[in-house]
Amino acid sequence: MPTYTIGAEQIPSQSHIAIENNDGTITAKHAKITVINQTELWIEDNKSTNGTFVNGMRIKAIAVKRGDIVQLAQHNITPNISKIFDNNVIIIGEAFKKHIESLTKIHMNYQQNMIKIKRDHAIKTNGIRTVISLIFAGGSYAVSKQFGVTNALGSVATILGGTIGYLISSKEIPDEKINILNKKFQQEYTCPACKASLGQTVPKFLEQNGHGCTRFRPF
Repeated sequence: MPTYTIGAEQIPSQSHIAIENNDGTITAKHAKITVINQTELWIEDNKSTNGTFVNGMRIKAIAVKRGDIVQLAQHNITPNISKIFDNNVIIIGEAFKKHIESLTKIHMNYQQNMIKIKRDHAIKTNGIRTVISLIFAGGSYAVSKQFGVTNALGSVATILGGTIGYLISSKEIPDEKINILNKKFQQEYTCPACKASLGQTVPKFLEQNGHGCTRFRPF
């Protein structure tokens, strides 16, 4: 079971939670916390001077549930306790399936929006090409009618118009739209347990194999 110390000591460690304390009321390793399961933690005062409190009562050791108010001396550390709960959530079985359903919707929405961006760009591109081609075709017709230019020259003008229209309109899809869509997708398409990005891994693969996180798996 994961075990942490918590207190004013600022030395980085995966097993220690550092609390900023400017008044000296929290000791270096003020208390010890052990994860019992997903819904309970065991918190034990580490012989501190100013005490550890749960829901207003000074304690030596007690089981803590999500939502309990925890203090070191007079400092509320409930947000830190909530993070410990979050970091030790295990999602398997039916809960795993429900999260896969949510991730599938996110992935489908991303794909549909990407298709829409590309389709809208294609429509706009084809529209520009058509308009410019028509302008050149109309101009060549007027010139040939007034000055007797041959049909061949008119055709050349039409082709030239189409080529110019293609060059003007054949820009890549605007990066801004793609970047916004990708950023939103990366923020939403994450492991519900460890919060890591799932990249482009398709939901069907996740459903069968997970993504390597031991706290988010089919069974």
